Amino acid sequence: MKKPLLLLLIAIILTLNVHASQITISIPRTSYQVGETIQAEVFLSISPVNELTFSNFEFLKENNEKVSVALFLEKLSNTHYFIYFNIPTSLQKGNYKFKVKNVNYIENNVLKQTSEEKEIYINSINPGFSYLSQQQNADGSFSNIQTTSLAALALKNTYQDKAEQAINYLIQNQDPTGCYPKNNCNIKDTAFALLSLHNFNENIIKTKNWLNDASNNFELGTWSLIISSTNSACVLNGENITITQQQTFPITSKNILINCTQEVTLKLNHFYLGNTYEIFNEQTTYKNHIIDDSGCYGIYYKSTCNYESTAYATWVLQQLNENPSLTYLQGNPSDTQTLDHALLYLITNNQYSFNWLLNNLQNNYWSSQSASLNQNPDNYVSTFAAHSLKNNPIYNNVKSYLYDKTTSNALTSSLILYLLFDDELSQPSISISPGIVNQQNEFTLIITNNQDPITIEIISPNFTSLPQSLLLENSQSFTINIPENTEAFNIEIKYSNISYLIPVLTQQQSNITTTPLLPPPINSILILNFPNLINQTLNPDDKTEDILKFQNTWDFPLNNISFILTGTLGEILTLKQTNFNVIQPNQTLEQTIIINKDRNPQLGEYYGYLIITSQQSTITPLEFNLYFTMDQEPLDEDIEKILEENQGELTNETGEDQQDNGDKTEKKKSTWLWIIPVLLIIIIGLLVFFLKGKKIKTQTFDQYIKNIKR
Repeated sequence: MKKPLLLLLIAIILTLNVHASQITISIPRTSYQVGETIQAEVFLSISPVNELTFSNFEFLKENNEKVSVALFLEKLSNTHYFIYFNIPTSLQKGNYKFKVKNVNYIENNVLKQTSEEKEIYINSINPGFSYLSQQQNADGSFSNIQTTSLAALALKNTYQDKAEQAINYLIQNQDPTGCYPKNNCNIKDTAFALLSLHNFNENIIKTKNWLNDASNNFELGTWSLIISSTNSACVLNGENITITQQQTFPITSKNILINCTQEVTLKLNHFYLGNTYEIFNEQTTYKNHIIDDSGCYGIYYKSTCNYESTAYATWVLQQLNENPSLTYLQGNPSDTQTLDHALLYLITNNQYSFNWLLNNLQNNYWSSQSASLNQNPDNYVSTFAAHSLKNNPIYNNVKSYLYDKTTSNALTSSLILYLLFDDELSQPSISISPGIVNQQNEFTLIITNNQDPITIEIISPNFTSLPQSLLLENSQSFTINIPENTEAFNIEIKYSNISYLIPVLTQQQSNITTTPLLPPPINSILILNFPNLINQTLNPDDKTEDILKFQNTWDFPLNNISFILTGTLGEILTLKQTNFNVIQPNQTLEQTIIINKDRNPQLGEYYGYLIITSQQSTITPLEFNLYFTMDQEPLDEDIEKILEENQGELTNETGEDQQDNGDKTEKKKSTWLWIIPVLLIIIIGLLVFFLKGKKIKTQTFDQYIKNIKR
């Protein structure tokens, strides 16, 4: 019973393996940006019963959910199809699948069906970046100072021009004392503006000094009390004084107690770095005032303590390597306010706040208050809480929850994008149409830019009249007429490190072809047994030999496999073969690498790239950094020998000197003579050492790629 089941299982496995090879999907890249155009070729090793239609193709999410796309299908033969479509800009980054499904064919008079799929990585940035960029006012602001500051930080890596406009607005609307907003400064706005200016490397001296001084701190700066009266007798902190007009008294104590016989005007001023701030100004006969020295911040300059303002100011100043007082912050969080514990844990790693946050987490979000009091999501508060717990497993869950909460409120969007999605970078994205031209006398080429303006390069025959380069801002259309009897050709469009190849098939070319029209992925050759970087330290007489194994991961043969050594590698690294004629799909080849074959390195360091290339323009780099330790033992032995010889001479001369005091001067000269050769040897040794260790400037891999990239 077991044997038939085993045979059946083997037959099923073999059948699946056969079916997997009956459809080959060739896509020139393994990753794309949203908005770009995917071009794909499909080759069938069987004859389908029916011609393939749009229903045979799907674009799927990793969970097999279908993504709606506008497919363009071109049949080149019964077994060769060409498909292209634009990636929706709404997709989140991740792995997707292009699938060819339900292809019917007959084998041994039996109707069968097969499918195949190819994985593609789609990169995108959070949709909130686009939303936020559209909320900016003409003057560069985003409604208020806090939002403008956070928006600048959020857009720094995606919409840099917008971010710079926001920073310029902050600079132009700064109060003369350095605080924000102008003429009505408060702690929160000043703190966020300071954070933004700091991250853009702007001058922050005045703003930082204002924020430091705005805390309730008696020791920073100086204080004075101005008393005005026509004629009043007063007692100031136990001292009898008479006020006839206006007098100024320095304040050296936090406690101010004044009692007057008649009403006086009292004005308390604080001075710091040339700025004067009025704390109070009132008319009274009695005043008992204690200057707060708790280190807290109020909503405004030296006003009554406010926990949120204190937390914002402390968080920002810590990022500037300042040392604000933590006493008030640690001792006064509310046990019901989520933001208090999020900021306290972010600043101090307070264990109670950590436990509080975990205990009050709801369905991947927090409310503004503890879970027992409020169950409504607060995305602003949740962002700070998640950011404080970024090393905790729950971070990714909350981040996923907040992903699509970035398109309804500019302040919340800015905070989420800055604290949770700051690693997302805006990349160039260009789409093309058509992706292939098949036997047409005339067609319109449309090139569309989905991001910031970018210069593109176009390579095509002269008769197309296409420009060689073009600053593409939005979309450009070109009408191309194909002369009669024109051979098939390609139009190549390059931007950044990316390129499209548009095949143009004419009447002169048969559509039946077994080789791809599109190029392979640039990294189709995979190195199997080496890391991406080789760091090795050797002795000058070391010689190493190793086998480099590499594989063709493309579904078609790659021809003329060549090896290129850049930098100084050619002086120390030897290859057994300079090239291979062909590498078949999934085939593994071996190359012998010999390091320091002659055991005579001339440099202390050799570095560069071993680059594997093919006729199809694939490029696979392997970086080497080789270091040689220079043996100094012979030099040390020579020095010791000379020292011993001269020490003997010195001993003899010293003995003679004891016998004849009249030769002291001559003996001193002899003593110094033996030092000269020793110094010369040391100097020569140092020169040899440094010269052998001297670095040679070489071309980087990126520079090399710029010269040969397709």
